[in-house]
Amino acid sequence: MIRFSFILVLISKIIIATMVIAFSSLSVRAQDGDRSTPNQQSPPLLNELESRTDELGFASLVRRSTTEAEEFRRSLLAHDLEANGAHTIARACTTFRKLINKNVENSSDPEAYDLTRFQLDQQGIYDAIVGKHEMQKAGEIYGSFQGKWFGIWDQKRVDHHWDEYTTLKPAQSFEISGSEPVKLLGYQYAWVGDGYGLNHFASSPDGSRKFLLGYVVHIRDRDLKQEVARRPHLGVIDGPDRLIWITKSEIFFEEMIRGETKALDQYYITGFRYSIIQRELVAKNAFQSVYSRNPDKRKPWRGFDVDMRIETRTTGGDTND
Repeated sequence: MIRFSFILVLISKIIIATMVIAFSSLSVRAQDGDRSTPNQQSPPLLNELESRTDELGFASLVRRSTTEAEEFRRSLLAHDLEANGAHTIARACTTFRKLINKNVENSSDPEAYDLTRFQLDQQGIYDAIVGKHEMQKAGEIYGSFQGKWFGIWDQKRVDHHWDEYTTLKPAQSFEISGSEPVKLLGYQYAWVGDGYGLNHFASSPDGSRKFLLGYVVHIRDRDLKQEVARRPHLGVIDGPDRLIWITKSEIFFEEMIRGETKALDQYYITGFRYSIIQRELVAKNAFQSVYSRNPDKRKPWRGFDVDMRIETRTTGGDTND
């Protein structure tokens, strides 16, 4: 009888343990299931990318995007004082910021938004390109932009979706032809309306220099096989909720303005397109777009003219605003 009671107790414990495990599994699945809610579902194409093992798969995207973006960063430093070099780009950023602030100050447009919260001077931006700029955790800055955003880009309705930031443990190292490797510490997947890409947190092999990289693949009709363009980016953190993104032909000032609730957050993108003419960086066209968390609240796209010419200097010169 004692033996029988012992067996009953043992069976009861097994049943209870099984129920606890089952309940825990349900809880985990419920948490995973939260991603299917409007602002937490996987961004477009992410699942398809992760399911592929070819050159269009996610692993290939991570490798290609990291190396090409790092090559772009190094090219800015290699040309340094030339029109397409790091010092000139840094001067263009601070010059544009002054132009926009003055433009908004003199504007009668109540929707015009300035860049007064961006504070880095030319030296600070240059240091960020080099990887010497002290910055907050990448997960925090990328986390500010996480979720779905709805806006208008160049008169077209566009939806952005920034995924969660992923920390790599251990970090991944990628070879750069003819130079030292780059170490990838983490990334964030993003859908940008007409394409997809990654925002990276990377460093030198010894970790002494850290920097932000980015990469966007533009496609047609959400078809991975119909690529239109690939654009490597370089990122600069300019305080909480503020990023500057640099490409080979554009510079974007991006800022997340927090509302009283998350639903009232706004995401501003102000920037300009530039070209290199002889020994000058020239910008004529600027723009501003405002994204919200609500697909039914999309503010108009603002395009405006600027007249900005940044001459190449033979020396670093004054690196202050």
